[in-house]
Amino acid sequence: MSSQALGSERVREGLQEILLGPAQLYEVLRARAVRWFWPLLPLLPRPPI
Repeated sequence: MSSQALGSERVREGLQEILLGPAQLYEVLRARAVRWFWPLLPLLPRPPI
């Protein structure tokens, strides 16, 4: 990629979105899972000691 393209704010933002996109998706899905699962914790059997 040319230095002119890398100097473009729009190109840098696009690259950042591409690189960080999967991590942001992971965080959103993890937060949803925690919100769904948290109320069920008291209902789960406890492992034997």
